[in-house]
Amino acid sequence: ALRGKGSFGGKMSYGTVDDFMAAFCGQPWAANVAKIKDIDTMSAGGSVSVSATSKTFTRASGSYITDGFAVGDVVQWAGFANAANNVSVVISTLTATVMTCTTATGLVDEATVVTARCSTNCRPSFTFEKGHLVNGIYFPFTGVVIDGFTLSGKVNDAVDFRFDVLTKAVGNEANASVFSTLTAVNTNPLMTAWDGSIKRAGVAIANVVGWSLKGARNSDSAEVCGSSSLYDIQPKAAQITGSLELYFDSAQAYTDFRAETDLALQINIGPGGTKSYQIDLTKCRYKNWKGDPKDGMSTVTVDFESFAPDSGTNTSLMITRIP
Repeated sequence: ALRGKGSFGGKMSYGTVDDFMAAFCGQPWAANVAKIKDIDTMSAGGSVSVSATSKTFTRASGSYITDGFAVGDVVQWAGFANAANNVSVVISTLTATVMTCTTATGLVDEATVVTARCSTNCRPSFTFEKGHLVNGIYFPFTGVVIDGFTLSGKVNDAVDFRFDVLTKAVGNEANASVFSTLTAVNTNPLMTAWDGSIKRAGVAIANVVGWSLKGARNSDSAEVCGSSSLYDIQPKAAQITGSLELYFDSAQAYTDFRAETDLALQINIGPGGTKSYQIDLTKCRYKNWKGDPKDGMSTVTVDFESFAPDSGTNTSLMITRIP
């Protein structure tokens, strides 16, 4: 199989990589929040009908809300006889039995189908292109999914980003671009300011002086022997890890590490106020500790992993943008 994968990176500015961050989460920005959501599924046997005019998916029994779906979720439908209804849509309004998707186009009226099912296990994709401008040759890559990311910050330096990608199809070389027009890059300045804190019961116990946050989807790819395309790409559960350089004046963080206590991590990127980001990891646990804190001030490096909380609406990764 000819498989396309790789990464791209750069210095972060406001609005530059919003689409890629949301794509990693598998959900769009909802009220300026992107977060990883548990994979909610309405299984087969739901008995669902489709109205093309009202753009609704109506189930005969059960409850979308009880199943865990919410306004703003991207859901993937399957099981309909009409292929046009097996689409990925964004929920605009929701009741127990009626899901309305104003972004849906091309739907077809369909009577109750007992095999219909939907899931929030979605994978927004992109088209990338590699251009060799010297000889005018272009290679398009379609069905590109975001398989991982790294964000990192150091004192007195701009925030770095890197996204790992996996592509479903590698196109043949051509002498023309697949893009007829290009959108000019935004002019927002680089993110050179950030701050972070470790909190226990809402009280800060350490300041962050350096950090690296990593996400991995570890997507399953189904290769086709002798082909330049993959049969499919399926994301797994997201894994959120990272490392922190901490500066603190007590041994509380070290004590929590030894006790495997769950802590909350918050990283704020940007100037504060508008055009900034807030990253919340509400349930972190230290995995490794480099350094030995003594009495008084101490700087150590710790590795951590973020988990989805057992209950509530929090998540292993939540990014809030402040427009």
